[in-house]
This record gives sequence, structure tokens and C-alpha cells, in this order.
Amino acid sequence: MSKPVDGGVLGGRIGAILLSEGLISERTLQRALELQKQSGGRLGEVLISMGALSAAQFYRALAKQLQTPFCDLKATTPDSNALKLFTAAEAKSFRAIPLFIRGNTIDVAVENPTDLNRLEAIRAKTGYRVFPHLAVPEDIDQALRLYYEIPDAEAEPGNGKGKDFASQEVGVYLAQSNEGRVDDTPAVAMVDNLLLEAARRGSSDIHIEPFPDKTTVRFRIDGVLESAGDFPRMHHEAIITRLKVLGGMDVAEKRLPLDGRFSTIIDNRRYDLRLSTLPTIFGEKAVIRLLEQTTEHLDFARLGLSPDVMEKLQKALALPHGLIIVGGPTGSGKSTTLATALNTVNTPGKNIVTVEDPVEYIIPGVNHTQVNIKAGLNFATVIRHILRQDPDVIMVGEIRDSETAEMAFRAALTGHLVLTTIHANDALSVLTRLEDMGVNKYLALTSMVAMFSQRLVRTICPWCKYTETAPAQVIEEVKNAAGIDNGIDVTVASTTRPCVGCPDRAYKRRTAISEIILVDDNFRRRYLESGDPKSDPLLNPARRHEGLLADGARKVIQGLTTWDEVLSVFRTSQD
Repeated sequence: MSKPVDGGVLGGRIGAILLSEGLISERTLQRALELQKQSGGRLGEVLISMGALSAAQFYRALAKQLQTPFCDLKATTPDSNALKLFTAAEAKSFRAIPLFIRGNTIDVAVENPTDLNRLEAIRAKTGYRVFPHLAVPEDIDQALRLYYEIPDAEAEPGNGKGKDFASQEVGVYLAQSNEGRVDDTPAVAMVDNLLLEAARRGSSDIHIEPFPDKTTVRFRIDGVLESAGDFPRMHHEAIITRLKVLGGMDVAEKRLPLDGRFSTIIDNRRYDLRLSTLPTIFGEKAVIRLLEQTTEHLDFARLGLSPDVMEKLQKALALPHGLIIVGGPTGSGKSTTLATALNTVNTPGKNIVTVEDPVEYIIPGVNHTQVNIKAGLNFATVIRHILRQDPDVIMVGEIRDSETAEMAFRAALTGHLVLTTIHANDALSVLTRLEDMGVNKYLALTSMVAMFSQRLVRTICPWCKYTETAPAQVIEEVKNAAGIDNGIDVTVASTTRPCVGCPDRAYKRRTAISEIILVDDNFRRRYLESGDPKSDPLLNPARRHEGLLADGARKVIQGLTTWDEVLSVFRTSQD
């Protein structure tokens, strides 16, 4: 799955990094891009040939883009024991210089740290986990001459010409390996490098998909699937087997879908990974969900909640009892918001118990319970037993049926603060969804204290922003959605021009657009009397420009996102 390093599998913003560090000017970058289009070469090669910067300067910036250490081989003396791990032929074929041995890890200087096949071959040869450092290719040539006495004519550049030692070595090793001894195959390093790359790119999911001639890998980044390259098809079974071993799944079962989970540490951060396999006609497809186990990001301000919504939500969380329901479709960030709410109310003086399927965020001081349907442990059953555990706060992962809903409502009515989620289009639709489940609306209204709804929208990459004003029609739509008078001037930036680091998109990370309804006696009475709650501005936040669309419009005006992005994440008919 290797690609050219300066536009490769990690994607990038190399041009933006060079600009930010003052190594080149905007004019120089534009000239280099023009020359690149004409010559078809790589951006780094063009800039170096122009004399705009040295090779070392470029590769230092590239290492920053790839989040990989840079190794200045001219100023580094490799450990002699590390050098002995390669023969001259192997060093030449790997185009790698072993630097140091640290426990079960070897640091290696390479010209392309995203070339997974090459890294896996090094691991297979040495038996060590491989930690790559990016080095200037010419410096690698010089080091090969110095440490392995390889003449210039024999130093093969890693441009795909000549013998591909890495691919051949991995292929031979897998062909000779036994599926039951997967820990002794390069699949270990292949999976490790895949997880490392996904985590560094901020992926929420990894998709490993088999096809007749290849295995395709895609990462879901900011809600959008992006290609991460391909593996040779011959490696697919070994990769899936390795994942099954990690997930505690039945390695021999290939006809049925399976679920598993495991934890690992990547770049000194702990991740909980959920694994799902699905049989397809070409083999088993695997999807891995990556969840970083940290509470650092569990903060309402960092989630992007507007000050007004945040204030109302915190007011509801301060109540001693009642039900708070978070609504939204799959992938709208409901679980993260719920975990943030738990983190907010989590104090030593409270007993907090959850029932989830699956447990996603592990919060210190919170008692997490996993549903086990096969053992008869469903949501309603767990809630019933939680009530005997003297709880102060109960979190129910999701309301899926009327039995679970009624148990949650009764828990709220008996003096507990209950937090839960439900699939609903907006805050007011939470009640409609409950009624569709057969829940008594009087019981629901009596127990609820807040209904919250949200979506996630991608935010504009700071390097992609430019001052061109959006069309007048778009500005009018944004102002109408936000409830701003036509006589007031606002700026709506357009962002259809991705920067050098965003060749396929102009967005980076996501933020929440949200709405909230505080359920008090006035709301309950008016809702029961209303024939059409959706059209009532006192009941429906959207009618008074406090709904999802209005919050999205305000974020557009703030320059955080675009109107197209806001419209893409939910049906505008809600307003």
C-alpha cells in the first residue's frame, strides 16, 4: 500500500507546512505547483530542483507532515549491533539503515516510512518491531556506501525499479507460515502499522475489504471514507486471522459474522478497538472502530456546543433527578455527548452506573455494564438491577424498545438522573419517536427534563480558508436560517479551493451543531394542548431560529464550516 512519499498514504499538507515555517513563499509554492503539473514529478523534487530549499529542509518538513521522526544520517552514528542485523544485500534491498535497538524495537532510517510492505519485511528479517525514521534518500545512499561498502552503481533507489525485495520477502514468509502461528508472520507488523497509521490520521474506523486481485483499506476520517491504499490479496487471510486473534474471536469460523474487541497503546495513548467481520464472496471484510480512551476531549466547549445550548444542558445536568435524552441519527456523536455529560456530573459523592451495548468510553469512577443478550442481560433487566445498587446517575446507552423506555422513565421518576439516547431527527421528534414505540406520552413528559439533538459537521481546514464571498443567494439562505435581518451585513466565506495538504477535501475535524428543549411545566401543558407541536414556535426551537439549521448557519457565519456542509448532514425539511 505504498505510495509516493510526498503525496502518499498519509495524505498531507506539506506545502502548508513549508509555508508556515517560512521555508518558501506563497509565490514559490504556486510556481512549484505549476511546474509539477507540467513535469508530473513530485512536489518535493520540484522545489529542490528549483533551489527553493535543500533536501534536508524538505524532508524535515515531510517528517512533520507524516508525524514521523526525521533522522539526519550525516549527524547520526548507528549502533554497531543494529548494523549487524542486515547483510549488505539486505540493506541494499531494504534501502534502510538500522540505527538503534530499544528492547523489542529497532529504529530504522528509511526513505518512505509509509511503505508497509518494506517495514514488514524488515520485521520478518530482524524479529523486532520496526520504528521508522524518515531520512534523505541521498543520505541513505551515502550510509550504504559507508557502513556496507555498497558502490554507487549497486545502490538501487526505492522507485519501484529492479528487484522488490520487500514484497518478495513478505510473500515468501506468508506462504511458508502456518495460520495457527500467526504471531510468527509479518501480519503482526502489517496490522500494527495499519493501526498506527489510522490513529495518526485521526480515523474513527478502518475498513479492510477483499476483492479478487487486492485488499482495499479505507479510513473514515471526519465522517467520510478515504482510500488508504491496497494490500496484495495474498496477505488478506493472514491480516484477518491476526485481527481475530487480537479480538478474541474464533479464527476457524469464516462463514458467520463475528464481533470482538481489544485494547492497545498507540503513540502513548490507549485505544479501545471494536472489531466486526462479515463474510463476502471474496473473503471476510473487517471493520475496526478506534476509540481513544481519554477524557481530555470530553468537554462541551471542545465538542462545539454553542454557549446558549451548553448553559441549558448544564442546567439540566445539575438537577437531582429527571430524564435527559440525546437524539440524532447514527454517527451524529450521541455517545460522545453522553460520555461528556457523565464526565461533567462525575464526582466522588455520586454513584454512577451505565448499561451500554457496547461500552465505548471508559470513564474513571463510573461503573460500566455491558449488555449480554445471549445471557439474558438486556437493557431493561440491567436497569432493574441497577436500581437496587443505590445509584445517583444512570446512563442507558440507547432506548430501543418500549420496555427499556418505561424502565428509564420510572427510574427518573423515583429520584434518579437518567441519561440516554434515541434515534430521532431533532429534539422535538424525540417525543414522536417514543410515541411510535408505544410509550405513554404522559409518562414521558412527566419524567423528562431535557431533549437534546445534534449533528456533526466538518470544519474548514485553516489552510483552505480564503476571503472570496459566497454567492448572494447562499448568504440570504444563511441569514434566513440564522434569523438575521436582511439589512444586516454578514460574511459567508466560500471554501472550494483545497490547500496543498487537502487535495481531495477542504475540511479538517468536525464540530457539533445542536439544539435543546428544556421540559418544564409550561412546555408539558402546551405540548398536550397543541394539535401540531412542530408548527408552534414555543415548542419547536427551529421555529424561533434556535434549531439545528440555525446553529449550523451561525457556525457558517463564524467561518467554522460551509453552508453546503451544513445542508449535507440533515434534512432541511425539519425547519
